[in-house]
Amino acid sequence: MGLAVGSSTFAVIFYFKAKRDGVIDAKERSFLHIVYRVLRIALSIIVLSLIILSLSAYQSGVWPYFATSTYWLFWIIIAVIIVNALLMDWHLMPMNLGPAIAAGSWYTLYLTYTLRMLGIDFLPLPILLVYYAL
Repeated sequence: MGLAVGSSTFAVIFYFKAKRDGVIDAKERSFLHIVYRVLRIALSIIVLSLIILSLSAYQSGVWPYFATSTYWLFWIIIAVIIVNALLMDWHLMPMNLGPAIAAGSWYTLYLTYTLRMLGIDFLPLPILLVYYAL
């Protein structure tokens, strides 16, 4: 999770630094491509981990795991990250909006994950409302 959030932070920093002069040159583009590649690897690891965890819970008969709102909140946020990334790749998402959605999504996923790992019970609705407000 740290790799993904750190990469997302650097992606936003590099993007806005590159856009400062109004043009993204080849060197700046190469930095962005490296960071986006790392971000995609981190996302793949997270998705694979969640799938393995889900299969493990299913095979052991832990059905309440699938009924938790936290489980579905993870998948909703991951879906937003994936759809946003695809829309940005296809140039259907404005570049002044896409990085903000990506960064907000990664930080929301990190917050949700951290609260879950610390054993802090929370309702996902307030997190979703803050997430949508961002």
